[in-house]
Amino acid sequence: MKQNSIKFALSKWSQKCDVLDVELIISHVLGKDRVFIMTHPEYIFTKKYQEQISSLCKKRATGYPLAYILGYKEFYSRNFTLNEYTLVPRPETELLIEKAIDFILKKEIKNTLILDIGTGSGIIAITLAKELETKNIQTKIVASDISARALEIAELNAQSHKVNIKFYKSDLLSDNQLQNEIIQTTFKNIIIVSNLPYVDIAQKQSLLEQPESSALYFEPSEALWSPEDGLSHYKKLITQTIKITRNNQFKSKKLTSFYEIDSSQSNLLTQYLHSELPTNTDVEYFKDLSEKNRVVRWTIA
Repeated sequence: MKQNSIKFALSKWSQKCDVLDVELIISHVLGKDRVFIMTHPEYIFTKKYQEQISSLCKKRATGYPLAYILGYKEFYSRNFTLNEYTLVPRPETELLIEKAIDFILKKEIKNTLILDIGTGSGIIAITLAKELETKNIQTKIVASDISARALEIAELNAQSHKVNIKFYKSDLLSDNQLQNEIIQTTFKNIIIVSNLPYVDIAQKQSLLEQPESSALYFEPSEALWSPEDGLSHYKKLITQTIKITRNNQFKSKKLTSFYEIDSSQSNLLTQYLHSELPTNTDVEYFKDLSEKNRVVRWTIA
């Protein structure tokens, strides 16, 4: 078996990485689709490609995310450009999008301003734009992130998927122009969707010691970890949201928020919401495939 053949590379590296990952890395390096990789095991490539495949497979064996190696990740049946400045999308985030869409359809909301706070690579904002577009629901979508480098990727993805999204560099809702966008909008319905950092920073060391969490070493810390049982970022967003809703120009509008959370945070978050918001605030949780609370919705009725 020749060492610069697909068969040899698969045999060697599938002992250290998932075989699918190795196939995708070879496909990526050779510029061939995966079907070709699977059906042409004797294909011979140059030493340069052999070195690239070895280098990337070594990297993957350390836990380095495959999405960063390939430069993209599929989410909601669409490919999104990613890099080390953006979080790798998780399947759980699909529930956040689904529940926001369900809410819009159930309430028969015709026009709405949607805010994706902490947008990262822009996958939530862009997916909502594409999915609502297919349902002929008119929306204006705005997204913010504190990371300028993440916003570059988000804007690139928006262009690639041909959606019109306005991006703000902002620490959550703190940017004055973003606040004015919300307060002065002519839309009566405003929906915030957010997948902020919610992994408890107190658990960081123990999580990083687990082999299945090795990817966390390589993803941006500012997109993962949060103090106060993992709720610090959401508490800050809630405080900023309340301040905006108390503006006189906002009184005729209705705001609903959807957050992705960890199931262990449900009780703490509910207590915090009820302590900070009016008594008529409606709070609802939605379970993921593991029957654990993964998304929270709150609306000031």
